[in-house]
Amino acid sequence: RTMSIQTKYLDKLKHDQTFVHIIVDKYEESHYGFIIDFNNELLSIERFNSDFNYDGLVIIKRDSISKVRWGGNDVISTSILIDESKRSKNLHHIDITSIATALSSMYDSFGHITVFMQDIDVSQFYVGQIHEMDSESIVINEFGTKGTLDRKFILINIEEITRVDAGGQYENNLTRLFLGNR
Repeated sequence: RTMSIQTKYLDKLKHDQTFVHIIVDKYEESHYGFIIDFNNELLSIERFNSDFNYDGLVIIKRDSISKVRWGGNDVISTSILIDESKRSKNLHHIDITSIATALSSMYDSFGHITVFMQDIDVSQFYVGQIHEMDSESIVINEFGTKGTLDRKFILINIEEITRVDAGGQYENNLTRLFLGNR
């Protein structure tokens, strides 16, 4: 069986550590960064925000990716402004065999996760710590907003998860707020 064009290019972009712009039209989102890993189901990106700062790791389902851009003035000028020294060193330890393994290994690496269930509600996400998890469900001890400082638990069906983030500036700030310096 021959390699698909998508797999061929993702492999090249990962290997060359080419700065890319990944577009997910289905959820009206996009991510700038470097492809860290991928398999048939998932793709992990070391993300950089619009201020060219490191903004954590994002894992998305490959079948939700509409477009991948690289080259061109926009992407190249963005990549030039990135401080390479800010790139994370521990992202290659994240196991993206499945959403469940990604959740566990991201939590182990970062001490928090952000879970998105975009097919249900594009704007809703849950930031917190894994309280308990099995192959079907996850219980997250949520961090509330910095305004409420509220902690609560939420039980989520793992199959409904469309994206997992960790290590971003927003999550790191909430983690410091709720858990103190880590």
